[in-house]
Amino acid sequence: MRECLILAGGLGTRLAHLVPDLPKSLAPIDGKPFLNYLIHYLLEQKVEHFIFSLGHRHAQITEFLQKNFSQLNFSIVIEPTPLGTGGAIVNSLDHINSEDFFLINADTFYTISFDQLESFHMKNNADITFAIKPMINPFRYGTIECDIFGKVKHFQEKKMMDFGLINGGINIINRKYFKEKKSGKVFSFEKEILEANVNKDRFYSLVQDSYFIDIGIPEDYNRGIIEIPVYKSEKIKKTLFLDRDGVINNLIPNDYVKTPEEFIFTNGFLDNIEKISNEFDYIFVVTNQQCIGKNIVSLEALTKIHYKMTSTIRQYKGKITKIYYCPHLINDFCKCRKPEAGLLDQIRAEFPEVRFTHTIFIGDSETDMQAAHSRNIKSIFFNHSNQTSSSIQKDAEINNWDSALTTIYNLSINKA
Repeated sequence: MRECLILAGGLGTRLAHLVPDLPKSLAPIDGKPFLNYLIHYLLEQKVEHFIFSLGHRHAQITEFLQKNFSQLNFSIVIEPTPLGTGGAIVNSLDHINSEDFFLINADTFYTISFDQLESFHMKNNADITFAIKPMINPFRYGTIECDIFGKVKHFQEKKMMDFGLINGGINIINRKYFKEKKSGKVFSFEKEILEANVNKDRFYSLVQDSYFIDIGIPEDYNRGIIEIPVYKSEKIKKTLFLDRDGVINNLIPNDYVKTPEEFIFTNGFLDNIEKISNEFDYIFVVTNQQCIGKNIVSLEALTKIHYKMTSTIRQYKGKITKIYYCPHLINDFCKCRKPEAGLLDQIRAEFPEVRFTHTIFIGDSETDMQAAHSRNIKSIFFNHSNQTSSSIQKDAEINNWDSALTTIYNLSINKA
């Protein structure tokens, strides 16, 4: 049974002047309480048992549920006094039967795939798994640092930054783990469980770049009034990430492409680029170029190489929106060299309409596939040398450009 604990006991002080007589979860959105939208979304995600942890104005929420969702399988747990997020979970554990349960905040609307998050949680035998949202200017939230496999390394305090990955407020928790870790009756889940144990326990995170809003402050609540009723019709740009060497152009064994003359397109690329371009709103090149850091290729030479690439693609009625490259050496341990996802995050920050959930990455190396999967991006392994690839994690595989369009189309359908 899929069970979800909804934390709805907060005081909602920052919204009190807008909805003075209601708990935050019942704040009206286009004539319906916010909680109405949340419950319908959770039903779409096949939640079978709802556990509501209530405190402030609990009688109003209880009345709303009994009147509008009388057929819903739900339990209500009342906090006698504020218990903190950790205490609220402990107070609800006796009503949860599943080995692993979902935890969600009642003021957050984040349209992730529960199936995908649950599968990832089970695959990693995780104690806690977080759905994490890529966000531009995430100063309202703490951010999460994780490795390329999703293992959480660090929780960052709130601070000014251009881009980060935030905890979107949907987690999966192993019930046995939490019972063993609980810290009294009144405590903070974030401080006394997460931050205290991040370096010791199995905390994982999965990027889910889908619609997100937290109505906890007036400006976001007012934005939610407009967006939530129509979020399913939001126009998202379809995006393609392409590695360069071995995908767009032929590899030179044990060497680098140093001049425009050495840049030779892979067989079939130019013949197919117009049709591929028509499938996507944006196409970005994402490439490691440590030849710059080694002083083998100058920036001027790289610019000329890329001018040949983009101008030729335009002649064949294709497009490249922008080129992103990492010039650093492997031993520089930078955040932008694949398999790290720094270049992908930079694209996401500079093009806010891009969503990783609507993106495909085509690359010819395991590091390309790892970068893609670190951001939950659909990946296509371009196996131009017909190597054994069973150990490489990917969503699809091609060995020539003539089969690319069908593969792209099938992945796009699966992502819709």
